[in-house]
Amino acid sequence: MTAPAPVRRVTVVAPTARVDVSLPQQSTVAELVPILVRMTAGERAGTGWTLGRLDGAAFTMSATVADAGIRDGELLYLNALGGGPAPLLFDDVVDAIASTAARPQSRWRPALTRAVGLAGGSIALAGIGVLVAAVRPRWPMTTLIDGLLALVLLAAAALLARGSGDTWAGTALAFGGVPAAFFAGSGLGVSDGANPFAMWATSLAMGCAVLAGYLILAAAAVVARLAWFIGVAVAAVVGLVASLITAGTGAPPASVAAVISAVALATSPLLPVTALRLGRLPQPRVPVDVAAFRRDETPTLGPEVAARTRDASQALGGLLVAVAAMVVAAAFVLSWSHSAWAWGLAALSGFAMLLRARAYPSAAQRAAFVAGGFGALALVTPGLVIGAPDLRPLLIAGVVLLAVVCLTYGVRAPLQQPSPYWAGLLNVLEVLVVVSLVPLAAGVLGLYAKARGLAG
Repeated sequence: MTAPAPVRRVTVVAPTARVDVSLPQQSTVAELVPILVRMTAGERAGTGWTLGRLDGAAFTMSATVADAGIRDGELLYLNALGGGPAPLLFDDVVDAIASTAARPQSRWRPALTRAVGLAGGSIALAGIGVLVAAVRPRWPMTTLIDGLLALVLLAAAALLARGSGDTWAGTALAFGGVPAAFFAGSGLGVSDGANPFAMWATSLAMGCAVLAGYLILAAAAVVARLAWFIGVAVAAVVGLVASLITAGTGAPPASVAAVISAVALATSPLLPVTALRLGRLPQPRVPVDVAAFRRDETPTLGPEVAARTRDASQALGGLLVAVAAMVVAAAFVLSWSHSAWAWGLAALSGFAMLLRARAYPSAAQRAAFVAGGFGALALVTPGLVIGAPDLRPLLIAGVVLLAVVCLTYGVRAPLQQPSPYWAGLLNVLEVLVVVSLVPLAAGVLGLYAKARGLAG
């Protein structure tokens, strides 16, 4: 019987070179990778490399050549960590062009067509609800038509999500009915022929109440993307409470919106802890000594913790969506005020959300605050342009500065690791911006004018 060869002769392909080497079977991948990196990259080698096959995952660093099943004549790929696979080498130019053009990343895929179609349909359905309210038919036609549209979309969403299992289509239909549900409720407080967009606090409260109920039913019907539905529902409930406060106390809507925006952003650092509680994740206990460590050592089921972690992540996403929706709604109310305090609070709230988004690593969670921040800034801009002609040069300079910062960040961020000094500076700036919301909210509430009046 022939003994197995003590080495495996393979070809290693690196990003800038390829070498033919013999690998001892008893050597581990962790021992071979630094040598292969020096052979192929030399002094240009950075940190973090993996070795594996083209169509498989990277080899485990503790595995030996024999354990990895490496055979003579194999083609192995040495890749920088996070740098993607090494580029393919072609002998024919036509083959290279055809292979590159046929890659999935460069082709329009059916999944993209589906996403665009669902998004376009949802926006169109949402526009129908707004147009029905804009036509201003005699009461109660607006409420009946928008209410019927919301119910039909809710039933269709439940049918698609539960009957066909298409939860994305169900979500698109359900969110398409959000404006219809809101205007169906607000129409109950609008008189004949009145402008449905010039709402009193009573009509706004009715609209928020109906919208909250609609979103709860939609979450139960679709049973997916619960964080989105619950987040907007929480924002609707807050709008309901704010409207009732405005109607009961006679406070200006801008004052209530200022309090909501400032409180929501000031308490946003508490959301991760709240999500941990909602997800029922076990809280770690710090032992005081070795005996306590051994006594408190209890096994934990991995799948159970993973499921609770997903629940907590979804809960955090819903809370962030709620905060973003509240801040954007408050910015909309503040933008209609003829007060520089209100405009400044709306703009600074949007900027605070953009800074706060850095704290959340999840793409969906960060997207909620980024979208909310840009939405708040976009809402306050027309009010400044129309209501404050003297501030137009300053507004243009601010927009130019924002564009330069965004473009610079977009170009430089993928090329290098963020500097800890910049991270610390942004943390300090975030704290200053959030703290600055309090005096701006006080200005919207008129506290400074009252203080001057008391001082004589």
